[in-house]
Amino acid sequence: ANCILLGLILSPILKFKRQPPKVKDPNTCYSDDCINLVDPCDDFYKYSCGNWPKNHPRTDEMRKQSTLPLLSQGIGEKLIVALEDENHFNSTAIKKAQHFFRSCTDLTFRDEFGLVELRRILEKAGGFPMISRHWDEREYNWVDAYIYADTKVKHIHPFFEHHVQQYSWKEESPHLEIRSPKQSFIGYYDDESDRKEEEEKLREKIKARVRRLKTDLSDDQLNNDIDGIIRLENEINDLSYEGRREGGYEDENITLAEMRDIYPNVPWLKILKTVFKTVDIDIDENERVILKNPYYLKRIGELLNNQTKRTLANYIGWKIIYKFGAKAIYEFQKQDLHKLAGDVSLKMLCYSTTEKVFHEAISYLYMKKYLKDEGIEDLYGFLHQLKSSLNHSLQQADWMDDETRSKAQLKLEKMVGNLGLPENIYTIEQLDKAFERTGWISSENFVNGYRKMMEFHGKNKLRRLRESKRRFKMPLDIVNAFYLSDANQIALLIGILQPPLYYHKAPLAANFGGIASIIGHEITHGFDQSGSQYDYKGEKNNWWDEDTLKIYKEKTQCFIDQYSNVTEPVTGKKVNGNKTVGDNVADNGGLRLAFEAFKEYARTKHPEKNFKLPFEMSEFSTEQLFFISFANLYCHNYDNETILFFLKYDNHSPNSVRVNVPMQNSENFAKAFNCKPGSPMNPENKCLLW
Repeated sequence: ANCILLGLILSPILKFKRQPPKVKDPNTCYSDDCINLVDPCDDFYKYSCGNWPKNHPRTDEMRKQSTLPLLSQGIGEKLIVALEDENHFNSTAIKKAQHFFRSCTDLTFRDEFGLVELRRILEKAGGFPMISRHWDEREYNWVDAYIYADTKVKHIHPFFEHHVQQYSWKEESPHLEIRSPKQSFIGYYDDESDRKEEEEKLREKIKARVRRLKTDLSDDQLNNDIDGIIRLENEINDLSYEGRREGGYEDENITLAEMRDIYPNVPWLKILKTVFKTVDIDIDENERVILKNPYYLKRIGELLNNQTKRTLANYIGWKIIYKFGAKAIYEFQKQDLHKLAGDVSLKMLCYSTTEKVFHEAISYLYMKKYLKDEGIEDLYGFLHQLKSSLNHSLQQADWMDDETRSKAQLKLEKMVGNLGLPENIYTIEQLDKAFERTGWISSENFVNGYRKMMEFHGKNKLRRLRESKRRFKMPLDIVNAFYLSDANQIALLIGILQPPLYYHKAPLAANFGGIASIIGHEITHGFDQSGSQYDYKGEKNNWWDEDTLKIYKEKTQCFIDQYSNVTEPVTGKKVNGNKTVGDNVADNGGLRLAFEAFKEYARTKHPEKNFKLPFEMSEFSTEQLFFISFANLYCHNYDNETILFFLKYDNHSPNSVRVNVPMQNSENFAKAFNCKPGSPMNPENKCLLW
């Protein structure tokens, strides 16, 4: 067991003391400069991660490599194995997920069935003039087509969207929101030549996919119909953009009765009443809705009234192909994804789709197959010890007044950490009940199963309107944790319980340097510049004494100034200390908390687990192993363009900075590696908050 961990920690380390062999290779350098490449007191990131790029080279398709994304990919690969396995743990929900995955990966008849089903769906949605010269506009009604696309296909919303939203944990119940469309076929372009280029790409895509559905129209008629779709899409984009420019994203809270008079030409009540009736929720004219971009919503009805029925039918039909067909038909999906992300394996695509629609079942499968009870117990034990360490720091913070300290300690006490297991699902019976409404899922007809799952999730989203609980759901292969300030809660995603973040039989130093430092980072977010504005209930208010707050801001400014003077070594660009301050405080706090928690946990809880690693790693003390494990989290291999992008847009500092600066602020690090005062990794001026 330790050999696996030894490889994970040892392989990135660049500097490692080795004795030259007795018989020297004449083609090998044995000087001190070649043997001892980096001193940990000069550049600890390079010391800990210097070999990582060599072990994880970039490719043309993958311009960035780093620890956490590779772990995410590993989760997907593990779950592909589990989905291909016959073991479904006597769960019909897991069996449905396995059938869904198999039907997705079996290309024998997938697209053949898919194209037939897509034609049937288009016919049910009022017909698609572009594939039949016999389409009759006399029976067509765009409202009926909208309702069908919404409730029976993929929660598809042509022209305008409606959603059940709950932005805050403190919001008593969700609300209904209507807004202009988020996604466009073309997008908005100031440059006319760019717009024309996108229009031409769209034209070719529509033409190719309509022909796969077997159209009997002439090329001239096909081009005329595509002209209508593009023209309407541009008019919708222009109206939406004009609404944003006119301040149209100022929310308006209104009843449907009021909306009928102020927002004409669209039967809002009829649409919403019919849609929500599918889940037995009664919507009447007294239902309140939040309007986003009211300017757009006030004018969309008139715009639609000025269209021919043929154009409206073609637009909705293409929307169905664009949203539903691009997932259900592998040929379409492969074309779209290749343009975005290069080659992606069929199995990985199918895993991703299966995880989205069977999230709880896949989570349960992962938990059953790969998680051990001891790991979950360890995680909550680490969380408790980290909170205890921060509580001790608060007690020692002589710059805080007693009242503010007490409020901070209360917030810490009430802070809840939840492992991201399936919500309200603890048994196989509860899991199967959650997916009961899907009906049977075939292992041979993917498009039919996909349509069923889209309808199932669409209805679940509608049901949330009369529920009170806010749900937190993230893809299973996200390896991370989050602090939710308005709930005073830490969400720990189950993907973090794997090496090198966590290893059950590893030394405590490795686990505290890994997974515990991530949890400590999230705890500290509760007391960073943003989190400190929320109290123990998750309500935003100022609970700070004025003088204490002033000192807090001075201490925070220390981090802003310190990081603003740091140069990212590859690009030579400065770090934005203001933009990254929240995560910089959390990085420093997380490292400090994790180290203090490690020492106390090892002393009082599990001294028998506080051992070193064997063989070449035996020269490192447990304290040194802690800091090396921390650094391993941020090993990466990025090209310059990626680093520049992160410097501009990311709220985190660059990975090498996330290692070196917290170490420079840590007296424990300087002591562990015996770094002399004034050396690069032990500067005289240090920043400390928590």
